[in-house]
Amino acid sequence: MYHTAELLFLTFALFSHRARASVSPSDSASENSIIWHTSSPGGGAIIKLSTPGYPFWLMDKANAPIMEEESGSSYYPQDSISSAVLLEVKLSADEKTLLLNNEAILPLKDPDHPPKLLAYQVPANITDEAILRIKQNGVLDNEWKHLTLAWRQLALDYDRLVWADPDGKGYYFNQPVLHFRILGLGAHKRNDVLDMAEQPTLEVTLYQKSSEENDVEKKSYVLKDIEVKDSEYPNIRPVVEEEKECTLWSWRCPDEGALYVSGRPWYRFIWRERFDQHGRLGSLRHALHRKSAALRAFLNDAGPAMTMSFLLIFVPIVVGLWVYVTVKKWYVLRAVNRVRLLAESDRLLGEEGNDCEGFGEEKAELPPPLPPRPTQVVGESLIDVD
Repeated sequence: MYHTAELLFLTFALFSHRARASVSPSDSASENSIIWHTSSPGGGAIIKLSTPGYPFWLMDKANAPIMEEESGSSYYPQDSISSAVLLEVKLSADEKTLLLNNEAILPLKDPDHPPKLLAYQVPANITDEAILRIKQNGVLDNEWKHLTLAWRQLALDYDRLVWADPDGKGYYFNQPVLHFRILGLGAHKRNDVLDMAEQPTLEVTLYQKSSEENDVEKKSYVLKDIEVKDSEYPNIRPVVEEEKECTLWSWRCPDEGALYVSGRPWYRFIWRERFDQHGRLGSLRHALHRKSAALRAFLNDAGPAMTMSFLLIFVPIVVGLWVYVTVKKWYVLRAVNRVRLLAESDRLLGEEGNDCEGFGEEKAELPPPLPPRPTQVVGESLIDVD
């Protein structure tokens, strides 16, 4: 209970500081600012990026719940206060990936699944000192991610355009330049599309350490420069006037004509409603991956039960067949042994039996006996002399 009270006290303290920063007439902080820091390997910076046309959300501190997922109705919009979001850019520990709010943004972790970005909202006239205190309190490091804070966390729809993207075609000794712009913002169930022509562009330039390394996975970088500019991009149109509908006739439904180089990473305009964990909604690739994922989930859930049912049916059948074959062989072997014993008792087997073979055939080949010779009666041949 005491821990909960501490969390509420810190939340309301942050709210009070935010309220003072947003209404103080002496606060002359610019709407966009860059604060460099060295708290991460390779350095980094916190960027306050304004969101013209979007209201600032005030928290109802009297009725706000503890958990952030339940706080949808605890904020109300205030159009009179200019708003901005905090973006932290830094390199990963191995200096191979540029992170934006702790998500891999250059190169992408998976080009088929652009990262879902979240950012905390602040008043546009908040001072750099107040931003550093927010950083020191661990808000930007997601230490308070699931709790309700005065700074509302918003979901971003964004425009990601990269010059010399290491994730695309090969570049030698490249200096990737990230152009990042907010297209829309989501607050729980509410989603707003911003006027893209009015949104500033964040430009981050990296510098490759070694010119001899061409393997994308082995390239390492340093942060060279960070700037906030207008929405115009050099040599590329800022938006696609007529975006094609994504259908199953396309494998990925890439953003054609909106990138410096066609191909990987395929997407520039990342709208949250167009992507999920399987990729671009409506594409053939998405349909196949969704079906395969559903099949894997079914097998994971029903697999043990199906295996047990199969074993209960199949094992008795196999055991029964084995018993039948075994008994059958035993009866056949027993009959053969009995025949052998009878044959030996009649001397039909062994060497003596073999000597008598063919005796009947030789006897059958002998000629039949001759008939008896006729005999003469001696008495009839005598002459009576008397």
